[in-house]
Amino acid sequence: MDPGFRNGRFPGGRILFQSACQLLDSPWWEAFRFPHRDHKEDIMKTTCTLAIIATLAGGTIFDSAAETPMRSKDLPATIAAEPGLTTFTRLVKAAGLEATLHRSGPYTILAPNDDAFRMLPAGTLEKLLKPSNKQRLADLIAYHIVPGDFPSAKIDTEEHATLQGSKLVLNHALGTIWVGRAEVIKKDVESGNGTVHIINMVLEPDRE
Repeated sequence: MDPGFRNGRFPGGRILFQSACQLLDSPWWEAFRFPHRDHKEDIMKTTCTLAIIATLAGGTIFDSAAETPMRSKDLPATIAAEPGLTTFTRLVKAAGLEATLHRSGPYTILAPNDDAFRMLPAGTLEKLLKPSNKQRLADLIAYHIVPGDFPSAKIDTEEHATLQGSKLVLNHALGTIWVGRAEVIKKDVESGNGTVHIINMVLEPDRE
């Protein structure tokens, strides 16, 4: 962290305040001639007031920046940026759910990695990607999406309704998070409108 910051605050405003007041009280400043003494006092009050405002504003701005984590990408961009989620990213688009994840939320996505999709029976993905199976694909992907933002710190052992309508049990025990039969192998991938947890199995509504 920049040494000019202290506990999220930028002390420049305070330094400006102290320096301005010292300068206006110094003999050097007296070299300037003012028609009335009140002019100097007015300038001092104005300068010190502005310095106080800078101190407070600077502290507020930098406190907010320090306390708010950067979450610039939305969920579709976040999953697309993960190297192991190529298949899931493609299926989200094919299911027509990309717009939902882009404009609303927050959501928690339980995203199967590419290896998880490779474990499906041969031909499963090809069947799901047929236009006639679009609703089935949408239901499958929606089953991996939970409304609300649930980073690992908020997960205990409880049941959550999915975007598909069925429910999933999230279980956090001994440092490991389980989603039905699947294990979370990478947690807390943060996004601007939710959180992504990467899992090692494709979840099926009729089996979890």
